[in-house]
Amino acid sequence: MQLDLFPLHTVLFPHMRLPLHIFEPRYRVMIRACIDEERPFGVALIRSGDEVGGPAEPHPVGTTARITQHETLPDGRMNIEAVGEERFRIDALEQQEPHLTASVTLDAMPVTDPRQMASLAASVREDYRKALRLTLELQGAFGTHEELPRDPERFAYFTASALPATASTRQNLLESPSVEELLAREAKLMQRLLRDLRELLETRQNSRLN
Repeated sequence: MQLDLFPLHTVLFPHMRLPLHIFEPRYRVMIRACIDEERPFGVALIRSGDEVGGPAEPHPVGTTARITQHETLPDGRMNIEAVGEERFRIDALEQQEPHLTASVTLDAMPVTDPRQMASLAASVREDYRKALRLTLELQGAFGTHEELPRDPERFAYFTASALPATASTRQNLLESPSVEELLAREAKLMQRLLRDLRELLETRQNSRLN
């Protein structure tokens, strides 16, 4: 499959939204073609290089993005919103001007054990809610409820996007060999987050007592 690439300092997961402001001429042309031909483009985390200007080398695993909303401004710049669809692996980069294109293989993250996936998702969901409560407590807010995806696979992608993590950590999550492994990796990250939040809350409470 041939795919136009948009290297970014962002990791996109399936089902997740991606708002973008398009101002470079090369990407205006690319995005306009994707809109007119109703086809997706590929989002891949930049391994080296920059988003703006010269060429950028992407990581070999990314996600296709389907444009769901778009607005063209009077000066030609564009605001779009895209949604992640399928994971892909880059087989070969085809060109670097005016923008990167690649030969890719679609590589949806498999579910190898639905029961294990559901069990891991339930555990991560519980920890996510604990982390949310602690975060709200640190912010002095209470009673806020966040609706979480019910489907275990969608919840796994949602959590990967929502966790406070570096781009390289998110890329590691995107490259997980299965949805179950993705959830297992998220469980470890969530435990670290809970520990850090509890320590921060304890420190704040102790400072108020002194």
